[in-house]
Amino acid sequence: MSIRSFTAISLAVACILVCLLPETQAGVCSILQVRGANGKIGTGFGVQPDSVVPRSGGGDTGADATEFQATPNPNPVCGTVAKLPGKRVDISSFMSEAIDAGVPSVFSNGSIPMTVFQVNRIGGGPMSCEYSSDATGNSWQPMDMTLNMLGNFGIESQENTKVTVVTTLRAGSRFTGGPNHDMGLVRCRAGTDGICGGCFAVQMSGQVTDASNGGASATPATSTPLREQFCPTLGNGSITR
Repeated sequence: MSIRSFTAISLAVACILVCLLPETQAGVCSILQVRGANGKIGTGFGVQPDSVVPRSGGGDTGADATEFQATPNPNPVCGTVAKLPGKRVDISSFMSEAIDAGVPSVFSNGSIPMTVFQVNRIGGGPMSCEYSSDATGNSWQPMDMTLNMLGNFGIESQENTKVTVVTTLRAGSRFTGGPNHDMGLVRCRAGTDGICGGCFAVQMSGQVTDASNGGASATPATSTPLREQFCPTLGNGSITR
């Protein structure tokens, strides 16, 4: 066999092996917006404006996406973001930033609408969410998914796509974090083995109750149009104070 033929075969084998390698797990989905009943718009911790990180084209559209360890209890608990100094998501720092910017509030039925950005096929659904009632991330409670991402086991063929996701607090949920003891920390994960998603801050006075048990609804003035737009079929719960 000539050297030229051997080189050609080697290159072909190398190309096949590269194609068989799994996709990188970095930056595959992120939480671009968290819509509050009070009109405030939050973001996943570490997410940059679209003017800084493009969401289309040939750039690194997932440069600010949170990465989680592929375990049920990742460390750091809110993951890492490549664009952050030190990469680690510091909960206390981002909670302070959220307070300064204005924290979105939970809707009266316990729902929280989000815009999630799927970067590539391993950043798909389904997504799962949980919350830390004292906003520290030391312990977590499950939430329900009212409107979820497409996908099976984190795989979905679409790329660079924004989707609306709605997660909902269960009856009895209450927040005790922050300076006014009404803030909580939410963590949502999607992608293969929950490797992407993010954490964000929300606020809620009182607790979520089952409306069928006589829970009184306290609906902010701005909540109705948003709820009808993003979660029109909801309404099985309310917040009491």
